[in-house]
Amino acid sequence: AAGQSSAALVFDTIDDAFIEGTEPVLVVLTGAPGYTITNGTAIVDLEDNDGGTTSPPTGPPPPPTSHLPPLVWVSPVSQTVAEGGSGGIWLYRTSGDTSEALTVDLAFGVDGFADPLATWFDDYRLTVPVGTAASFGTAGGTVAFAANQTSLFLGIQPQIDTLLEETEGVRITVVGGSTYQAGFEGSPAGGSGGSGGSSSGSATADIRITDVMTVWITGDQDASEGGASGIFTVRRTSGLGEITVSYSALGGTATQGIDYTSTGAVTFADGEMTRAITIQPVDDTVIEGTESVLVALASGSGYAISSDTASIRIYDNDGSQSVSHCAARPCQDSRRFQPLVAGAVRTRHALDREPQ
Repeated sequence: AAGQSSAALVFDTIDDAFIEGTEPVLVVLTGAPGYTITNGTAIVDLEDNDGGTTSPPTGPPPPPTSHLPPLVWVSPVSQTVAEGGSGGIWLYRTSGDTSEALTVDLAFGVDGFADPLATWFDDYRLTVPVGTAASFGTAGGTVAFAANQTSLFLGIQPQIDTLLEETEGVRITVVGGSTYQAGFEGSPAGGSGGSGGSSSGSATADIRITDVMTVWITGDQDASEGGASGIFTVRRTSGLGEITVSYSALGGTATQGIDYTSTGAVTFADGEMTRAITIQPVDDTVIEGTESVLVALASGSGYAISSDTASIRIYDNDGSQSVSHCAARPCQDSRRFQPLVAGAVRTRHALDREPQ
């Protein structure tokens, strides 16, 4: 409740007639948005009240829980993430000694849905918290728990591409090692599980990656004052449905409304794969040289962006300009524009600096 800083978790024991001895109960806190976990596990013992054993023990007693190797498992065991989105799984280590740092091996393979295999780096990337030691490749990798750390978030980031693909997937498997066990069935503390049933922790998690419509922009034709218009082309990976993609002029040396005009969005009709953005240059009388236009796509509903910016040039048509020199000494940082030969392409000349 609001203002409450602690809460009790009460277990009701079952008073049976079985001679069982003391049994451990392990409780594991799971992560969620809004809080962090500093000590995620605790164990209490259930003491039996049914007297001694009726026969000598057949083997040595189980070792204390703290001497058992830790159990490493994952949650959730299945999830679906779209290209451009994000997801992730929690890795837990419980039971046993968690006071030491622990490096865990992971393997990447075909998921349980038999989807085409998603490839690490090309189709998805993995992230870990800052300061966490980790290394990944196409077949698997390693990730390290710090001393006393009992949970670790492994982020999943599907990559946006321009390919139209079916759903892909990957199964992330905790590979058991000499210093830990991968997953568990029954009581994670090594007990019998009691009459209340068993618990389990999976060593595998299936991640499915769904395709999403992708758009991108290219600069395909430069513009000229008094001549051709500039052309940007916006493309998408699927012609299914109608979508509107907004864009803006983010930069470049040309100024919208002074050097050129353009609208601010393109709409794809159902079935259309490309749409053009036209840049109409303003034919003024100002000697400006060649200027640039940079256009950026804006995020929107129903699509992801794989390449969000492109640029074109606007060529000037207002002739050339010569700059006179100072009488007493050469002018500093002056611009010298050379006369244009008939039919030559007009470009901006570099800044000449004359020696003093």
